[in-house]
Amino acid sequence: MDTVFPAGEVERRPFAISQQNGRHIATGPGVLDMKSGVLIGLYGLHILIDAQQANYQSVTFVCNSDEEIGSPSSRPLIEELARQSDAAIVLEPGRAKATVVSSRRASGQYRVEVRGVSAHAGVEPQRGRNAILELSYQVQKMQALNGTVPGTTLSVTVIHGGERTNVVPDYAYFDMDVRASDQAGIKAIEAAMSGVVTQKVLDGTQITLSGRMLSAPFERNKRNAFLVQLAREAGSELGLNIEELGSGGASDANNTAAVGLPTIDGLGAGGGLAQRGFRMVREWDDSLKMLINNNSQDFVTWFGLKEGLPCWMKY
Repeated sequence: MDTVFPAGEVERRPFAISQQNGRHIATGPGVLDMKSGVLIGLYGLHILIDAQQANYQSVTFVCNSDEEIGSPSSRPLIEELARQSDAAIVLEPGRAKATVVSSRRASGQYRVEVRGVSAHAGVEPQRGRNAILELSYQVQKMQALNGTVPGTTLSVTVIHGGERTNVVPDYAYFDMDVRASDQAGIKAIEAAMSGVVTQKVLDGTQITLSGRMLSAPFERNKRNAFLVQLAREAGSELGLNIEELGSGGASDANNTAAVGLPTIDGLGAGGGLAQRGFRMVREWDDSLKMLINNNSQDFVTWFGLKEGLPCWMKY
């Protein structure tokens, strides 16, 4: 499954298992996000089959390889399956505590481009209109929007401009990561960004804004709250006090929830250092023969066997 690491990361930091406080710790690129979630899902399916308790209609297990870039190819299939299902269990990584994820922010990518006028930097720089200079003003104004709209974040993440040191640049751009908790936040932050690009400082430059939200917000609602309650009941049976939380990161839970499907997320393995140096805790429950996380959250099995939900287990 897809992950965020560049080529060569495996050679630099290969997969390894060590012991810590009596537990086995697996480390390496993609161990937590998403290999452990895939493995938990596969073991969950084996348990459902071996139990021979068909008190559910069907379980569809979906693995996609483009989630980290917004699921551009797999989203139509995900949405189609979501419309045929009664619940979605998403096996994205869990947190260090006994938690489930009941909401996620929408995720978007936007770009600001500045076009100016090129000129020789030594002979006649005054004829130029420096796109990088105008871009620098735009960067500061855009970044200042971060936190001004409730439930949103905005981060300037990539910047590029200029081709040669002796030429006043006529083109420059920067990219932004934008998150929003609800549709009202999306509208408000997009309106604010559109207002910024109308405020140019240098005459002779042109500024454009492009981009869009790549996912809808996964909002907490009554449909999802029902699944959270089931998780809490399962946790109680295991001696766990399950808490729910929201996440600023998007997942395919955003896509299933967008079509109205009750969704719960964060049921993958527990660990830390997300998208930097992943780790997970590995324990064996010999009675279930199932790989579960450090909080013993075997909810995949519980949802299928106890409640009999005809559900779609994502990942």
